[in-house]
Amino acid sequence: MKKQDVLNRVLNSESSIFAKDDVVRLIEMVEMYDLTGKTVTVSDIGAAIESAMNVLSRNSYDIVDKSTAEFSLNGNEIELEEVDVDLDYIRETLEEHLMPLGEVDPNN
Repeated sequence: MKKQDVLNRVLNSESSIFAKDDVVRLIEMVEMYDLTGKTVTVSDIGAAIESAMNVLSRNSYDIVDKSTAEFSLNGNEIELEEVDVDLDYIRETLEEHLMPLGEVDPNN
């Protein structure tokens, strides 16, 4: 059912404990928060996450901040003691793949 159909039904119905103006205002707010004009499904989110994970796994070298790596010598072995994760890189990759789900489609 379209928003306008709901509004027409409310305006043409008998009053209840809620004023018609209040109901109309609520319906108007619903559309105000649905700016994309599309429905994002669980499948859409899963595909976006999968796509982001593929990028991260292909570029796993970029996930760590190599400048923070700390090593130690243990006999004739070099051990990685600590290295920070590049959270900005991960955030940017996730945003790149997830944010389009909420963007307005210019064709609608």
